[in-house]
Amino acid sequence: MDQFASPDIPAYWCYFLVLSLGLLGARASLNELLKLHRDRWAFLSTWLLFGMYVLVPLFLFWFLDYTAVIRDTSLFAALIVTLGYRQIFSAGVQGILMPGETAKLWVPIQKWADRLAERIGTKQSNQKERFDEKVWDYLAAGAQHEAGMRGLAWFYSKDSTALGNELKSIAELPPDLNMSQAAWDTLQTRRRVRVLLNDLRKAKPDDFGYYLRERDLIPWWGYQVWLGAAKSRAIAWLLTALLTGLLLWGALWFRNSGAAQLWYHQWRFTKSSASELDRIRSLDYLVHQLDRVSPGDPSPAASAASGFVAKFRQLWTPQIPPPKPDAVLQPVLRLLERNEVPQTFVQDVERLVMKSRSATFHDVLLPLLIRKLYTPNPDVRLRIHQILLYFRKTDFPGSLPKSKDPDALEKWTPSKDESPTKVDEYVRLWELWWKKASTKPSALGTPTPPKPAPASSQKKTS
Repeated sequence: MDQFASPDIPAYWCYFLVLSLGLLGARASLNELLKLHRDRWAFLSTWLLFGMYVLVPLFLFWFLDYTAVIRDTSLFAALIVTLGYRQIFSAGVQGILMPGETAKLWVPIQKWADRLAERIGTKQSNQKERFDEKVWDYLAAGAQHEAGMRGLAWFYSKDSTALGNELKSIAELPPDLNMSQAAWDTLQTRRRVRVLLNDLRKAKPDDFGYYLRERDLIPWWGYQVWLGAAKSRAIAWLLTALLTGLLLWGALWFRNSGAAQLWYHQWRFTKSSASELDRIRSLDYLVHQLDRVSPGDPSPAASAASGFVAKFRQLWTPQIPPPKPDAVLQPVLRLLERNEVPQTFVQDVERLVMKSRSATFHDVLLPLLIRKLYTPNPDVRLRIHQILLYFRKTDFPGSLPKSKDPDALEKWTPSKDESPTKVDEYVRLWELWWKKASTKPSALGTPTPPKPAPASSQKKTS
């Protein structure tokens, strides 16, 4: 999708956009697909369909980024995938093509959706019959209800002659001798009410419930529960509010979680297909987190906010304590152990190491780099070796050999023909050097916190 010039934004905003629009799109799609089913949101199958319509664009967006068709930091790609994922499956979007035969995955998904829609229709018919039974029972319970129902049905009937003949045939039915007169009268009333209600439903299929309520033939609660889909609407609004709350809670949790943000930026930093801007954003974040680590500095979380305004400010702009250096560096440097490492990633690691260079991290960084010399990639091994030589020369000049002749470490040039045992010899030499150098202060110095002013001087100034 390189032909689309799109703003490059953080991936979490793109995924949040896909998920948010997916929720709205799923609701609109189901309302259109099941518009003939009044109680559609009261069925479990509807929510299974809802989940499918939400997850398909989210998974497709991730999959297209994974296969390098798009980038998950592209704003336009997020919008196109969310709004046109069906066209993408049918190869209807220029510049976005599903790899291989994966476009055929939509066929079984659509068949499953059609089966669920058919099952919802069957459940709706069964529930409609149960609701009709409740309406018939209520209307047949009082003579005034039947009289009002008769007048309403005659007024709106499209074939009053057929209606009259059907009522006449009911009246001419011989009574059942095995039933009491009261039971027979009740049965006849139910038959007449059913005929009248069915005729009104045929004449006014969408508004017959409204007319029943307008003439006070059914109570308000009965109209909402039996004919107004109150249960379906209540479930829909309740779960919509729940999903919206979960979405907002997830966004707030991510904003307030230092561990989640650190994991995210480590993922983006090590992602081989990440855009240049995305890698720069993650590099700056990791450097900033390492810069925050300073011995003696109080943790931001230690200062408790007081007052409503301070509490709200702390919630909106959370005071996240700085992470440990090894938690920042170890997951990033672990990728150097692979046989195939992208050149851009190696360069980014060098920039991270140099931009966050500090005596505070020597105890963490240098042992990690020394262990990464075991990498099977000779080019990476050479770059790590050069970085270690640079640190030894600039940060630990006192550990350099007194002789002007280069020592074994300076003479070593890692190559692809080296055996693992040969590499292990040089790793042990580096470990031996670090064991001695770590006992001496670094030329960079260790930052120390400012000393508090004496109490006597504070009194004088006050």
